[in-house]
Amino acid sequence: MDQLFLILQLPVVLPSSLLFLFILLLGLTIYRKPWDSAISIGIMAAGVPAYLFGVRWRNKPKWLRHGLGECCIIVLARVVPA
Repeated sequence: MDQLFLILQLPVVLPSSLLFLFILLLGLTIYRKPWDSAISIGIMAAGVPAYLFGVRWRNKPKWLRHGLGECCIIVLARVVPA
């Protein structure tokens, strides 16, 4: 059983260079297109309350669970072709 446990070891240079590359790309995107970047950040930030409301809140009232289920069925019926 101990032989199945494998530790992935990477040189420090690889994750460091990837992090630097991602930060550079993010910075250039914000520098070149600040308005588009702000819209994208706003869309991602709007997902946080939706996640907290829809996923993290475990003990929702029955009427709310039923309503969310009905909304999902209606959306899926319109999106997924018959």
